[in-house]
This record gives sequence, structure tokens and C-alpha cells, in this order.
Amino acid sequence: MSWANEIVKEAWYCYRPFNIQDPDRAAVYQKANSILADIGIQHYGVRVHTNKGNYWLIHNAKSPKTSEYGIYVTDAEMSKNWSYEKIEVARKDVTISECQIVMGWTGGHKKEDWYKSGTCLFAARTLKEYLSDPNYNYQSGFNAIMTKLIGRMGEPSEPSAYDKRLDEILKDKSLDDNVKFDMAFDLLLSTYDNGI
Repeated sequence: MSWANEIVKEAWYCYRPFNIQDPDRAAVYQKANSILADIGIQHYGVRVHTNKGNYWLIHNAKSPKTSEYGIYVTDAEMSKNWSYEKIEVARKDVTISECQIVMGWTGGHKKEDWYKSGTCLFAARTLKEYLSDPNYNYQSGFNAIMTKLIGRMGEPSEPSAYDKRLDEILKDKSLDDNVKFDMAFDLLLSTYDNGI
């Protein structure tokens, strides 16, 4: 983690359409990505430029290599699909590892940890506020957001129940891809109806 002690000098709040990929579920996810883009559900992060001249993307995501969740710091070679909003960095000497903590990383790598740290959206928003406002208390701001989210979400086991049901739908060989997609999308919408 050579980046851990690099200091943030510039930052951008950034977002792009989802690009969910899985060779076993290609047709389902191609349609899902299109609908998610149409309704404005995107992936969020914060791109930073450090005192060492490096650019990094800090985001709450699932690693494509390990399938583990976490607040990841990745080389910011980013596609043209990303949009950016400049963050006026008002705090001095904020390190990359501090950014991970501010974004809510607990050290866990399960999907529940992704939810607990606010999903990609709330984690990125929290870091944006923290960098731009020297008086922003990320713990109370973050906790306020998560209290609302978890209060609407119900038991922490719900994301696991969602994943289990989604896997059942997608692995059902008796259903064609269009039916699978419709069922998976209905399941996704039901989680939003329940506030997840």
C-alpha cells in the first residue's frame, strides 16, 4: 500500500453508469445495465491527485479479482464513461488511508460491509463533504445517513436474502433470459420499495 500516506491535493466527486458483468448472466446484466442507466442508478467514487503526483480512485466496490467488498484504492486510469465534479479541498494533510476510514471502511469484505459503509453513493458523498468542509464531522454525518438507511432497510440479513434469491432466479435453468431478467428486476425494485 504505497499510496496509504500520500496526501490529497486535489479531488473530484465522480460517477459512471453501472457496468455489471458476469459471463454466466450476460444477457440479464446487459439489459439490467441499460435500465439502471436509464433510471440514474450509478457507481460513485472520489478521484484524488496526491502530493506524489499520483491519481487514485477511492470507491466502495466489489473487487473483480477477489469478489470481496471494501473501500478500494485503484489506479485512476478511468474510462470516458465517468463524469466529474471538482471538490474544493479545504482540509490539509488528508492521507489516502484517512480517506478510506472516512468512507466507512471497517476492514470487512462482505456485502453487508458494503451496505454498512453506505454503498458507493453514501461513502463517496461522505468523503466529498469531509474534504470540502473542515468542520464536517464524518462520524455524525455518516451515522445520520446510515441510521436512516438501516432503519428503512430492516434486518442486516436482508442483503444476504436478496443475494440468495437473485442467485436462485439466475441459476434456474427452466427459465429463459427474459423471464429471469423480469424476475430479477422485480426483486431489485422490491428492495428499493423496502428502502434498501
